Amino acid sequence: MRGMNKQKLRGKIGSDLLTVKENALGLIIISPDNKSFELVRNKNGRLGVLAIIGPSRAFGQDFQESLLAEIGIGSTRPYHEALGLNRQPDQSNVHRRGKYFHLTASQYRLVAPTIYDFIIQMSQETVARWKSPDFTLLVVTRRSWSHKHKTTFEKRSWQPISKGTRFSVSREDILLLRDIYWAELNLNPVIIHKLSGIARFIDKRTDFYTRYGHYKGKRPFEKMKVRNDIEESITDPKGDFPSYIKEEILKRLPRGRKTMFYKEIRVLFGLNGLSTPEQQLARQAIELGDPRQRLGGIQLVVTTGLDGINIRGKTKEINRAKDYIVLEVCPPLLEKNGREDLSTDFSGYPEEPAKFLNDIPF
Repeated sequence: MRGMNKQKLRGKIGSDLLTVKENALGLIIISPDNKSFELVRNKNGRLGVLAIIGPSRAFGQDFQESLLAEIGIGSTRPYHEALGLNRQPDQSNVHRRGKYFHLTASQYRLVAPTIYDFIIQMSQETVARWKSPDFTLLVVTRRSWSHKHKTTFEKRSWQPISKGTRFSVSREDILLLRDIYWAELNLNPVIIHKLSGIARFIDKRTDFYTRYGHYKGKRPFEKMKVRNDIEESITDPKGDFPSYIKEEILKRLPRGRKTMFYKEIRVLFGLNGLSTPEQQLARQAIELGDPRQRLGGIQLVVTTGLDGINIRGKTKEINRAKDYIVLEVCPPLLEKNGREDLSTDFSGYPEEPAKFLNDIPF
């Protein structure tokens, strides 16, 4: 580390270790031979992180114990200074820790299932303490295109969405990021269902021009109603979809690149044809074997991603300086009380055309 000699560096590393050992809510301590580990819970801890400690080599030195990674719990961010949980009047902040070390692939494979089990358990424990229900009802709009009526139909309903709790991971912990993005795109049924539904809508909406030969190429795509319909289908009241989510929608198109207006849709989505960093990370997750073996049954959504955009707020908040991502872990809705069947159509909102038939500039 620049500006710090070896003696001061060892002192800082030792101070960071002592801080997390005394204050972290959870500790995973890997043995010196990297073959076993111990999970320690500290319910009275002041620092809301799961800290991973183990042997490492850095700066030309061997360390039997080093702070390999932190996962922030709740409002606590990994390695950041924290006010401290259960703070007493005479207590100071928990000081910032340095990011000097990283998990190796073998260390990560060893502890990954325990990391995600711990996250799931913490999420379940937090939700169980809430006085309000563990789900919220959202208004969901489903769009479908009718070739017969030549219009888009909208159907709105209440849908129960599991409430989640927040965790955060350093942008430098690549092995964690890989599995997180893979889990978001492959293990979250809400996201999978939503993206697949949008893809089916786009496919049928554009198929109208292929099936009936209405499009003669004279009217620019930008001025066609199909463009507006597609744009509305990806409009989220909580913010714009990030680029990698838009790419996933296109990947789910039944006709793929043969979809009518495929190139124009990519331009509409603001995609340049290159894989996004999130997609690259998700693909790399399989390099360590089947991610399901590490992730268990976790269901998550990334709310503040690599680009620093908060996609779950009322407005987009952009902060390029953030050195972490935030994810929301949602315990699956329990079957008791019939919550899995809570999706109910709005009374007074029958399935109707979104626009009048005579207002369709094809």
